[in-house]
Amino acid sequence: MVLQAGFIKEEAIDQLNISWRTDTAFSANELIGSPPPLDGWELFNQSEQNIPPFNSFWQIWQYKGAEVPEDTVRLSVGFRGTTVNLFSIEADLLALMFKARAVLGNKGSYNFAGYNTLNLPPNKSVTMQRSAVHIGFALTAISCVENSNLLESLQNAIGGKKCELFITGHSQGAAVATLFRSLLEYNDMQFHLEQSVIKSYVFAQPKPGNDYYAYDLGMMCANEGMFYTLNSSLDFVPQVPLTIQSLLNVDLKPPVADGEVAEFKGFQELVKKSFPNPADIISILTKLQSPLDSSIIEKIMKLMLAFYKQKEIVALIEKNIDFQKIPLTLNYTLAGSPIILQGELIENPYIGGLPWGYHMPSEYMKELEKLGG
Repeated sequence: MVLQAGFIKEEAIDQLNISWRTDTAFSANELIGSPPPLDGWELFNQSEQNIPPFNSFWQIWQYKGAEVPEDTVRLSVGFRGTTVNLFSIEADLLALMFKARAVLGNKGSYNFAGYNTLNLPPNKSVTMQRSAVHIGFALTAISCVENSNLLESLQNAIGGKKCELFITGHSQGAAVATLFRSLLEYNDMQFHLEQSVIKSYVFAQPKPGNDYYAYDLGMMCANEGMFYTLNSSLDFVPQVPLTIQSLLNVDLKPPVADGEVAEFKGFQELVKKSFPNPADIISILTKLQSPLDSSIIEKIMKLMLAFYKQKEIVALIEKNIDFQKIPLTLNYTLAGSPIILQGELIENPYIGGLPWGYHMPSEYMKELEKLGG
């Protein structure tokens, strides 16, 4: 049986269970709780406890159910969410956007966007040129590829068979899983997709990139019913990083048929005809054009580099700063086909002053089990 497109509740429950187990592999406690039994799945392999430099972690699970054909293997790779380790938290706090094409790791350059139905050259493709990603989450995904045996373990698990692969994660792990799905699609990493069907369920996803990255992921797989993002209505984590949007983020200069950029010449004339005091409106709109100018971005970057003490993290950031022009934007958005879980009030959700209780995989499991009935 080949994985089917569309949201399937039983699949989502299993993938949340795997995400939960990945989160608690080394840090099970009363706060996070213990996941329920996971029928049919066995742990195939896992990374070292803390993959440098962001202390990330992954597990690969294999499904042993009889419904999987003999010539096929069904796997799931789960990525761990944020831990109390400082380097893990630093990945969350690296909340500046870098262009999604040619992000530099230690061993190569990686693309997180590239969907192109019109076969345009890269410099004319809207999603290729305008996609941007959260650099902390992107570098964490790259570190899982470069600093662990993730791809080798997947290939060993596949063993030359056809593959049905789930990709999953909770919290930071959801963002990393999202970006890892893009890495598999747009980079030659000796992981062959021709014999693979890939489906993703991610939970409590913080925003992994901008709107054009979300568009790219949508056209690549989410539109086909192969990528679902499940967030709770009471969880604050999917609302971060904070989004700051300016007129420069609004697509007032879309490409035209010949590939050139169209000018929105009638904008000011439209304002003059529509408002009694057009000069005031135009003045305000002009100020809104670029609230994130280069000096502000530079100041934020210097503060971040002063904060990070781990030399490898600082070196990765500085290398990417030198290599690519950083987009002047913090226009973060969620990615994937949304499934919204209805949060239920709990007695005391606050931990350390924040309502982490609604973010826990145990609450997500309760809400998911009640979904649709």
